[in-house]
Amino acid sequence: MYRTIIEFKDNISENKARELLDLCDDAFENRAGKAFRRLEAPNRILFEGGDSLYGCLQLGILALNKNNTFKDCVTSWSWIDEDEPNENHCILDSLSTPIW
Repeated sequence: MYRTIIEFKDNISENKARELLDLCDDAFENRAGKAFRRLEAPNRILFEGGDSLYGCLQLGILALNKNNTFKDCVTSWSWIDEDEPNENHCILDSLSTPIW
């Protein structure tokens, strides 16, 4: 099972929160499938899936990474791989590190 957990800042407005949830729902419904959102806490959401949704989750992450307004509202963003715990990481850190 794969999961991405997104935690938003506490000080965002209710309207902004709805906008962010819609943005996330759209990102995780893509050409590789659809991962459904679960509300973990008032400001924390989770998208998860098995092997069949791995690509969907990865494409969703890449789509959200392109949106600076989204990233400005995020306090933490994690990738969890239940089968390979050494693959777990902070997405914000991983995507902000230059590869060259």
